Amino acid sequence: MLFVLIVVFLLTLTKGLPTKKIFHCYCSRVFSQQSTVNSQQSTVNSQQSTVNSQQSTVNTQQSTLNTQQSTVNSQRPEAE
Repeated sequence: MLFVLIVVFLLTLTKGLPTKKIFHCYCSRVFSQQSTVNSQQSTVNSQQSTVNSQQSTVNTQQSTLNTQQSTVNSQRPEAE
């Protein structure tokens, strides 16, 4: 990103373009894209939290089933 800024700066000097305006436009676009990325990351984090919660529920249910299976197994009469 720094390289791009340097190239844009050098181009504006050689072509006599208004440096401040170009930098403002470029930086605004970068900040806007970063804001979008941050928003998407927030959505991903929220979805990951939901998945983690659901996984915890599944783990609890599996533990309950294992306990019930163990109880059933212990109540079976032993083969003679």
